[in-house]
Formats: sequence, C-alpha cells, structure tokens
Amino acid sequence: MTLGERFITLRKEKGFTQDDVADRLNVSRQTISNWENGSAAPSIQKAKELAALYQISLDAMVGNAPIHKPHNNLMKAWEGKVCKVLMTGDYVSANALQYPARVIEVDDEWITLEFQKKKGQRETEIMNIETIKGLIEVGDER
Repeated sequence: MTLGERFITLRKEKGFTQDDVADRLNVSRQTISNWENGSAAPSIQKAKELAALYQISLDAMVGNAPIHKPHNNLMKAWEGKVCKVLMTGDYVSANALQYPARVIEVDDEWITLEFQKKKGQRETEIMNIETIKGLIEVGDER
C-alpha cells in the first residue's frame, strides 16, 4: 500500500471528506488530493497533525508500524470518569497540572480529555496515552 493509499484509507475510516481534513489542517482540498494521489507529500509538521487527526502514531501512518493495536480495555474503563491526570514529563499539559479532567474517549493510542477550567468553561485536549503516567479518579459524570 502506498502512502497516498494509506491516507485515503485512514481518512475514510474516520469518516472524513477531503474538505474536512483540509479544513482541520488549514490546507486546501487540492493539497489533500495531491497527498492522496502521491503527487506531493505533507511536511513533517502537517504529517504530525494528520497523524493526530487520525489518532495514530506517525510511524503507523507512514507504514512503519501496524495501524491498529490490540484494544486496551483497561484505559477504555476510564471513559466518563473525572480524574486528575499525571503526566510522564515527556509532554506537560498546563491544564493537567491545574484542573481535573473528564475522560471523553480512549483508543489504543490516544485519550481525549475535557478539562473543567472555570464554571462553564471547558477545554478539550487529545493526548498520546504514552504521555500519561496515571489517572486518579476524583468523580464520575456518567
């Protein structure tokens, strides 16, 4: 499978159109088309953004690692819970240092957290699971 074919497969698996991806990456639809048909390749920065959008590692996206890992039921159990997030130090989230977070979604590589900053003010972050050292439950909003 070529890199362009992988881009098409990943985009379709997520249910995105070329326009959707272009809007999220701040590029033209033609740019996405060029990446997918192999006439151009994304910059490293855009490739990182694309991998984050598709919620896979950069290695998996370019074919150096499997796209799908075995499902991690332990992390899935955190969905809906409010917790304090402990970071590894490889990546530090200012929100994680200050605010509890509700776990929105977990897959094999990424976790989506919603931080309650002030009354009514929320911020969502998507983080690589490897940057999280642990979660301490402080509540449940199911």
